[in-house]
Amino acid sequence: MGSLRSFPTVAFTIVMAFAPTLAHGQLPGERAAFVERAASQKWAMLIGVDEYIHVNKLKYCGSDVSALQERLVGLGFPEAQTFLLHDGAKQRKNEPYKSNIDAVVETLLGKLSEDGKSLAQRGLVSRGDLVVVAFSGHGAHLDGTSYFCPIDARLNRADSLLSLERLYKLLALSPADVKLMLVDACRNDPRPGGVKDLKATAESKKLAESLDKPPQGILVLSSCAPGQVSVEDPELGHGV
Repeated sequence: MGSLRSFPTVAFTIVMAFAPTLAHGQLPGERAAFVERAASQKWAMLIGVDEYIHVNKLKYCGSDVSALQERLVGLGFPEAQTFLLHDGAKQRKNEPYKSNIDAVVETLLGKLSEDGKSLAQRGLVSRGDLVVVAFSGHGAHLDGTSYFCPIDARLNRADSLLSLERLYKLLALSPADVKLMLVDACRNDPRPGGVKDLKATAESKKLAESLDKPPQGILVLSSCAPGQVSVEDPELGHGV
């Protein structure tokens, strides 16, 4: 059995595999597109939630995304284009509340039309860009739909959760060339008093299945496959 590796370390390794293609403004075999792609940009939205208000708290999700941001900036992601939302943020607008997350999603990816089939408003991400969306925290599967849980999530209210389906649609409609999601969310029952062991619940299995089948053109790296459970390791100080 290999040694444990932290979520930010593995995530950074995956991003490194894609970043060089955009750093030089071209993909293999696309020499003619070099001039147009020279202005390609790298964007990231990194969300980590530990201090949940209404569900079980976690320990290292903020550390995960903070470490990932440091590595991405070191790789060449502009700090101003790397949006970090976590519990320890110095500014209230950067705490992982649902309203703050929605604002960043709309800034980067835009707004869906009422029928959900097109963009009513474009975001900052443009053709040729690389966009990374990372979430570390609780996930949930309610009434057939998978969600990520912001800090103020209420598991009986879908409007307080971040819909995975909505994120998928926005990324699918985005003109970016590379769309990467990094997810560490398939945990045990997040409800107070919920089960906390190494066995997956029915809900966590369904969430993992949603992450296992993203729309065409979106790459998803999840912390676990259906039937597995995400864990936090005190020695690493991160998710595994």
